[in-house]
This record gives sequence, structure tokens and C-alpha cells, in this order.
Amino acid sequence: MNVFRKKPLQDRDIWQKLWGKRISENFLIELNNLLADKPLLQIRLEEVNRLCRRYKVSNISQFSRRLAGFYHSYLQYCLEDRKLSNDEIQELSHLKGLLGLSDRTVKEVHQSLATAIYGQELEKTMNDRKIDHKEQSFLEELCRNLYLPEELAQRIQEEKAGKKLTRKLLEIMGDKRITPEEERDFNLLSENLGFKPGLDERTEANFERYKMYWQVENGELPRIEPGIHLQVDERCHFQAEANWYETEKSTANLETGELQGRIRVPRGAFWRSDNENLSGLSASDWKAIDSGTMLLTNQRLIYMGKMGRMVILLENISGLIPYNDAVLIQRRKGKSPLVELSEEESDIFALMLNRLLSEEKE
Repeated sequence: MNVFRKKPLQDRDIWQKLWGKRISENFLIELNNLLADKPLLQIRLEEVNRLCRRYKVSNISQFSRRLAGFYHSYLQYCLEDRKLSNDEIQELSHLKGLLGLSDRTVKEVHQSLATAIYGQELEKTMNDRKIDHKEQSFLEELCRNLYLPEELAQRIQEEKAGKKLTRKLLEIMGDKRITPEEERDFNLLSENLGFKPGLDERTEANFERYKMYWQVENGELPRIEPGIHLQVDERCHFQAEANWYETEKSTANLETGELQGRIRVPRGAFWRSDNENLSGLSASDWKAIDSGTMLLTNQRLIYMGKMGRMVILLENISGLIPYNDAVLIQRRKGKSPLVELSEEESDIFALMLNRLLSEEKE
């Protein structure tokens, strides 16, 4: 079977006939028909040169893009069985000479097509999310049959595996929670595909943080020895440096309640902002009361500041509103404080307080 099919020549218009001009497109059509007319190895270079003289083509390389298309079509035909035989290699070499193609052009055509074919076969082997020993041997043999450089094949495999792992990563990080099962699945996929993704610093930090979020909401809470006397059955779970703010304005109508699924984090720090924020109160409305250490236990908030100690029982907390670097704690009685923490600690504190409030209601 020949990949080339004969085509009719284009008709010349009256002016082309009058001036004896030939249509340049017909040169390529006749060249195509020559390739379609008989076996490739039987075509002589003189036959191509004769066409060039007839159409006054002084340099065949002016059609290099179209001629590379002829080579691409024949190479694609040869690679339908995903390998090149010795006869096909000989035919391709002869075709290269007939078309006057450079080594560089032929290399580009070959690598482009071989890369596409290798990528297609690689996708098939990755469909089951695993490349076993048999499949890896097949890919290595395919790489040799396609004359694809090993380093290029490795780069293609890493790119394909990287895309699958990226899709998996986006999937499990979508809800900002990573369960132990999701982490195991991700690591197993990475192992099965033979590729360990290099996560950037931000993604890796978020990965670890979302694992912590799940642990705080569902796992066993950490226990801390706070260095102060606790009540019977009281356990301390959180301790961090914090600043305490209060306002004379009412916070009773601010949006509050239990966290559902993820933390609401508005842009910019809450208390440092000079603009109106989601609470409806500006930064200037808050007055710094004290700085010190915040403790969170299963029964109460204990704030040990320079001015003294403040305690809020969990049963006296009606809800909370988390921000980038602070948590607004709504009290049933008394002033509702704004507790400023570092951004790394604020979200953990909010999640942990939310969980303890939920458990306290049960």
C-alpha cells in the first residue's frame, strides 16, 4: 500500500497559457504523483530534477515545508506498527535524498512524530494509574523502535506523570482538607507512575497545612502541658502568643456561627486594615487591651496577659469569625474580643475552637 495518492493538475488560466507560465502548485502535485506512481526505491533523483527543470525550480528547498510534509506522511505510514524495519529505514533515507531535505529537518520531523506516538502509548499504559514491569519493558522497546532519544522519552514520561499527579493533587486539595487515605492514594499513584513531583514551596506548605486541618477537625487533638493548673478532666490543646483587642461598638449583629467545610479568609489582615472589612467595623474601632499567651482547653479560653488573666468558658461562646491573622470570638455575655495571632496559628486556632464548641454542644 502506498501512502501517496495521485491528484489532478490545476488548470492554467488564459494569461498563464498565453505567457507559457506554469503553476508552481502543479510542481508539488506532479512530485506527489511521481511518489504515488511506483515503489519508492525505484524513483530516481533524475526524475525529480527533470520536474524541477520543467517548472524552473532552481532550488527545491524553497518548498521545504511542503516537502517535509511528504516525509512526515511516509514516516507516519511506516510507524503505524510502532517500529521501523530495515527496509523502511532504507526507503526513508532514499526519500530524504529525493526531496533534498536536510538532516536537521528530518530529525525534527522524526522526533515530532515519534514523540506524539510515544506519548499516545504512554497515556494508554497510564490509564490504570500504574506502570508495571511489563508495561515499562514495552515502553523501553517502543523507545528503541522509534529511535527516540532516551532522555526525551524520560522527559515525556515525567511530563505525562506530572500532569496526572497535578490533577490528583488539585482534586484532593480542592476542599482544603487532606485525609490520610487521600495522602496514601497520592503517594501510591506517584510510586506506580515512577515519578515523584517536585512541589513548589507554597504548594508543599499548603499540602502539609491541609493535612493538619483534617487532623484538627477529625483526629485526636494534640495535648499540651501549659505550665498552669488545670481543672479536673481539663486538657490544653493550643498555646500561642496573642494580642487581645476590644471595641465599644456592638458586635451582636456580626455574621458568626460554626465553620462549614473551610475557613473564610478575606483578603488582607483584619485589624491592620484602614478600610471597612467584613465585620462592618474599621481597624480604628478596636482598642489594644493586652498582649500575652492564649491557651485553649476543652473547657475554656485562658488568656495570660501582662495586665492579668482573662477567662472565657466555651459555654459562653456563641460563635466565631476567622480572619487572616485574627479570630473574633462572640460571647453570649460580655465584650467580644478580637484575638490576633500569627497567620500560621490563626486558622488552626479557629478550627480547633470550632471543633471544641461543637463537641461542647453535644
